[in-house]
Amino acid sequence: MTGKNALIVEAMGVMLVVMRDDFAHVRYN
Repeated sequence: MTGKNALIVEAMGVMLVVMRDDFAHVRYN
């Protein structure tokens, strides 16, 4: 249970962080 679910959740979290970072850069620039 922990294997694939953990990887998917981690990937989703990374994507959200990257998207937020990109939006922040766009807004500030």
